[in-house]
Amino acid sequence: MGGGALAGGFSGALTLQNGGVGAARSMGGNGGTGNAAGNVDVESVGNITTGVVNGSFATPKANSSGIVAQSIGGGGGNGGFSLLVSGSYNSVISPITPKTVGGNGGSGGIGKDVSVSSTGTILTNGALSYGILAQSVGGGGGNGGFSVGASLSYKGGADINSVGGNGGSGNNAGTVTVNASNSASLSVSGYSIYTLGAGSDGILAQSIGGGGGNGGGGLSRGRDCLLGRGCCDGCLSRRQHGVVRRLDRCSRGRRSGRCCGGVGRCRRRGGRRCRHCRRR
Repeated sequence: MGGGALAGGFSGALTLQNGGVGAARSMGGNGGTGNAAGNVDVESVGNITTGVVNGSFATPKANSSGIVAQSIGGGGGNGGFSLLVSGSYNSVISPITPKTVGGNGGSGGIGKDVSVSSTGTILTNGALSYGILAQSVGGGGGNGGFSVGASLSYKGGADINSVGGNGGSGNNAGTVTVNASNSASLSVSGYSIYTLGAGSDGILAQSIGGGGGNGGGGLSRGRDCLLGRGCCDGCLSRRQHGVVRRLDRCSRGRRSGRCCGGVGRCRRRGGRRCRHCRRR
């Protein structure tokens, strides 16, 4: 069995800016790749009995398979979480948008070949007690990391991108071969495998490829009180010649006069647009 990989590390960034041009990046660490499993070869000669105590079948033992042979690739590590918080005042809009990216999930490890050969009788007594269980399983991919971004700006741009990490790919499984035959000294005459109990298959042979990891989620929120790259909700007030004048902001960020309701329409003109409230 290959060992599972470690998860990617957390990443966080905080930027505060007053004037000028700036940008920030935050990226979670990628998950590691799961280790490959090795080949498994089992050769059994003679009789095998499980779930029988002193010749009595009165006390069955669940999950007591005769032979279990497995080659399982390690799972890929999960991508790391990423967080970015940006704040600016009187800054110039940067051509580089702040971006936060979750780490990618790692790939699973390879499951190798499994071979089982049994000569004799395998007798099991109990639920889910297989005669022979042979499996090759590819490792599953790790999950992509989650990403969160927040931007607050006054007289500047508040664009921000948030991208979840990619899920890792699952890996291949190997070939599974099982051979069970009689011998001269069978514990149960005429049977190479004899099982008693619910769900107790004589031979269960599986080759299972690993499943891919889930993609990470991304969440972002931007606020720009003048340029409107995000919405500026609510109202501002300004004192002018001793009189408080109410200034609403439209949903696109342009200043409306007192006549507008903050949604780009003029209340005084029955909902039609006015020169104070033009949408871009």
